[in-house]
Amino acid sequence: MWRLIVVNFFLFLPVIRAEEVVRKANLIVTVDENDRAIPVDKFFYSGSKTEGKKKNTKVTKKRTFINFDLKGLNNNRPVKKATFNAYFFAEKSQPYGNAFLYNVTEKWKGKNVKFEQKAERLILAMLVGKESGFVSFDITPFMKNFTAGKSTTFGFSIRGEERGSRTEKWFYSDKADKKHVPYLSIEYGDKLKEQKVQEVDKAATETAKLPHSLNNHGMAVSLKDNNLEWVAKSEKKIKRYRVFDLTSGKLLTECNAIGADIYSIEVPSKTKVKLVVDRKDGSHEEFKVQ
Repeated sequence: MWRLIVVNFFLFLPVIRAEEVVRKANLIVTVDENDRAIPVDKFFYSGSKTEGKKKNTKVTKKRTFINFDLKGLNNNRPVKKATFNAYFFAEKSQPYGNAFLYNVTEKWKGKNVKFEQKAERLILAMLVGKESGFVSFDITPFMKNFTAGKSTTFGFSIRGEERGSRTEKWFYSDKADKKHVPYLSIEYGDKLKEQKVQEVDKAATETAKLPHSLNNHGMAVSLKDNNLEWVAKSEKKIKRYRVFDLTSGKLLTECNAIGADIYSIEVPSKTKVKLVVDRKDGSHEEFKVQ
């Protein structure tokens, strides 16, 4: 999606080997749409849920904000891979929708955070499925820009699909046992001393170029390394996207058309999938990818 071209001028100088840095979450705050902080114990949650009984029910929306101590990161080393990792708790999660990761762009402190805290979407959706376990959000392009001083962060926000009523997703918090705490993993690549690096990445918000050209309706779809990616030239007539297991016909995930430059979602290994594009006029288009 993004490319990094490295020009080596000193091929015989000593090499600084790759390393991995792990940072655990040090503050997690969940708030509802009325900016009320919700106590976080062993779990935190985001998304929408119907609460109350009989005629006194209402749909509540929640968002979670997570802070990490990013001081002391090695800004002189090239970032090879970076992931945001959180342990998904399926037993208490609602059955619909997925989880979305945002970079918080407005400063907050302690529990002084608002539901509408300024943030930008980093990952369209992470397929969480029906089984508990760690899910990883690939934030490599973002961390490359961050360590290069091209972007800022005041933590991350996990959000669920907020247009439904049964989309609440549960994750283990920083108060869980150490094996389940959310964390960032940053892997640095090898670097030669005084190596000159030329970045030819454009802004992270630029539309990514997929290996497949646009079809007659302005759609391009690609599946590589378990990541299904697609882009639409125009979404004026598109209502939503749905992804199915091509073998079983099972719905894996769905999301509304939100005008993203590129949509990306991880699918189970060796799974043949079908992307269905639902249009506002009731018609749809299918893409079989394997």
